Amino acid sequence: MPEAVRLVIWDLDETFWRGTLTEGGIKEYIQAHHDIVVALARRGILSSICSKNDLAAVEAILEQRSIWDYFIFPSVSRAPKGARIAAIVEAAQLRPATVLFVDDNPNNLAEAQANTPGLQVADVGEIAKFLTDPRFVGRDDAGLTRLTQYRLLEKKARDVEEHSSSNEDFLRSCNIRLQIEYDLEANIDRAIELINRTNQLNYTKNRLPDDPEAARDEFRRQMKPFDRQAGLVRVVDKYGDYGHVGFFMTGGQRTSAEDGADNTHLVHYCFSCRTLGMYVEQWVYEFLGRPELKVVGEVLTDLSAPRVVDWITLADTIDAETPTDPLLGGPAVVYGGCEANILGLYLRRNVADIKVFGNFVASSLFYRIHNSAQLLDMCDREPKSFQSESEILGLPMHLACNDIFTPSARGTTYFLHLMMDAFRIPVFRHKRQGWGLFLEPANLDGVEFVRTSLSKFIGLLGSKKPQISNAQFDHILNVAVHLDEHYVFEAEPTPEQILWQTREIIERVPQGGRILFAVDHDHLEIHPTKPFSRTASNPQIADYLLALQDLVKGYPFADVVSIGEVLRGPQDLVENHYARQVFMRLADLMVERAAKLAPRAEPPAPKENNRLAYTAPPANARPLDAKADQETVEELFQLILGRPINDDKFKSEHHNIANIRYWIERLMRSDEFKTRYLQRVGAEIRIKEPA
Repeated sequence: MPEAVRLVIWDLDETFWRGTLTEGGIKEYIQAHHDIVVALARRGILSSICSKNDLAAVEAILEQRSIWDYFIFPSVSRAPKGARIAAIVEAAQLRPATVLFVDDNPNNLAEAQANTPGLQVADVGEIAKFLTDPRFVGRDDAGLTRLTQYRLLEKKARDVEEHSSSNEDFLRSCNIRLQIEYDLEANIDRAIELINRTNQLNYTKNRLPDDPEAARDEFRRQMKPFDRQAGLVRVVDKYGDYGHVGFFMTGGQRTSAEDGADNTHLVHYCFSCRTLGMYVEQWVYEFLGRPELKVVGEVLTDLSAPRVVDWITLADTIDAETPTDPLLGGPAVVYGGCEANILGLYLRRNVADIKVFGNFVASSLFYRIHNSAQLLDMCDREPKSFQSESEILGLPMHLACNDIFTPSARGTTYFLHLMMDAFRIPVFRHKRQGWGLFLEPANLDGVEFVRTSLSKFIGLLGSKKPQISNAQFDHILNVAVHLDEHYVFEAEPTPEQILWQTREIIERVPQGGRILFAVDHDHLEIHPTKPFSRTASNPQIADYLLALQDLVKGYPFADVVSIGEVLRGPQDLVENHYARQVFMRLADLMVERAAKLAPRAEPPAPKENNRLAYTAPPANARPLDAKADQETVEELFQLILGRPINDDKFKSEHHNIANIRYWIERLMRSDEFKTRYLQRVGAEIRIKEPA
């Protein structure tokens, strides 16, 4: 079935009018054909001319009839038509299958199709049927928006021909500004149109239903998950406004983490050809952090090719003649959970250079990283010592060993969302090396490493085998055995531990840097079947917020933002997470607060040794003896506090050097220790914190 027509190329003599202009003149100017050109333009279907005539004479006649400006890229000369029609199709940046050439001469039609395979053709007898032909339905464009935009394209094409330097230099002279419109409901029909009608720059080709109402319903359904973010791309340059020329929709994690790319994937990615050659699609892809993209079918621009698009700038408003300067100078780092990737998207509007670390999937495993212990571990692990572990787990080294607080990060702003700390969620701790991880099989409901014996885990994994490949099954099973042998699921961290770790993070901020913590709304209910049913404040979140607020008072370059500050009502909460408008407001608030902070004046104190070094025993250390270790700590409690340990967790877990330190620190930091022991001996004992 022929495709919908988007451009009609008209012959003139004996086609648009009766007679031959240079041989006896026009016998009849056919008003019906004139009216068809106008009617098609009001449907968003354009017209062009390919005629063997004198350009000045043709222009004068059509100007007199007030129809000349309805034709784009007119080609009037004595040259053969085949090559000229191919040039018109290329200039209009359309696929031949969406272009129709009408001529009275069958030879001209055959020549045109030979030069432009896929081109639709028609003879004069078919013109009267154009307005009732299903190929010419188009869409309502009474304001002639599409015609206006193509006139801009035409003018630009003429200027390109006259420009003496490179195409890149010409583009830099065009003052191209780009705006991302996040109000999709107000522009839902344009988003749907781009999804369904674009082809040459539609990378995903994930079409919506043809019925308008059904398409709107499906679009809204696709936008409902909290991790779906989307925007319409509008472009303007010195020639004029091209309107909304692109649309993107991103979703949750990539299937596998990739260095230098954001941990998201594209559900929709499509652009109109009216800005083809500007490389808007490349600029937006880089702006989004190069999300995972599975290209469907053929496209005109290869986004994997290295290309620096430095002629496009982001604008807050499309009317701005000059680009919008980022509100925050210098680079930024976002670190947190699943929300980090979303927050990073909206922070990009005000931050020139940003890196995002959020929960991710790697080698069929889902890693949760949003707590202070794992952030410090990522910074402190030595790549050489972690290499073999990385290979066993399939954990990418750039996410396992990456010190984001190096001196070279001077002037960096850090945005952190560490909500595992609020709920004091423990991690798997390596028995000898001391590093911590929190991981679980990806997308396998009910199958977890946490508090599951190896035998039970194997049974649960076996029940899910039809859902995964043999290679995935084998890898997950091998990781489970490795965790069981080399890791322990440590005890719940104390508030004191968490604050020490958070203070350590703040202390590491490099000179010129700033740091902001985002804390969840304290009425957020994380119950999976009763979303947002909590009416009273969650004490864990409330206490964590107060503790952080108190902690940052001593640091002029640090601040805390409660997400509750940007919530407006129940509509802001979706699926135990926040709606996209919350992240937009949160990003703006965090940038505003960061801009008001005084950058750190002095460099941080040098670390004396690796924070994890204390967990690595010396070469002559005795083998771990869980029973002896437990007895040692129990004796300390009895000696100092005069009572045994009243904690079943301690007695039910296997302990290592790191956990012994934890229990001793817990004892010495406790109020009971201060009142029972320190007051009795009149002394003050300070615990030397590891660097």
